[in-house]
Amino acid sequence: MDNIIGNYDIFLWDVFHNIKNVGFELSEFSELDHMCYRVETSERYIAKKIELGKIGELLSEEIIADRPIAIYKLKIPILVHGFKIYYMELPAPKINNRFKEGLEHVEFVINVSLHDFLVKHHNINFCLDSYDREINPELEIEFEHCAVKFHKKNILEVIAIQKLTKKQSNS
Repeated sequence: MDNIIGNYDIFLWDVFHNIKNVGFELSEFSELDHMCYRVETSERYIAKKIELGKIGELLSEEIIADRPIAIYKLKIPILVHGFKIYYMELPAPKINNRFKEGLEHVEFVINVSLHDFLVKHHNINFCLDSYDREINPELEIEFEHCAVKFHKKNILEVIAIQKLTKKQSNS
């Protein structure tokens, strides 16, 4: 798996080190929903889809924010701090992409409402760009080498909502 997504142990160590340092407790999270792997070009997106197909099953590929985003279920989940990571997100790059290729963020499902989570952690400078998003609003915190997002629905619920919404709009 390292040859496809890089050294995820170092990435996840960085994630957990950072969230502990800012004051989060693991008990606040019901699951570590998924990891996101970013690419810089459309060509790399296509190539990385093929590579991820060797370690996972493509569950969904939908157009979100004007570009495709693929979700894979890993054949072997990644185990870290009592969490099992089953899913990998692969977004195609947006125009004027600012991301370097590699693991970029993880997403946790939280045990309380986003509002209550925000109030509890009022001292943290969250990015609120997706706080009012219609499907699965989230809070984000960026660190030097990773980002962490928090939301209420896991990726399977989001995929189901997206498919239902797409089906209803096509009717």
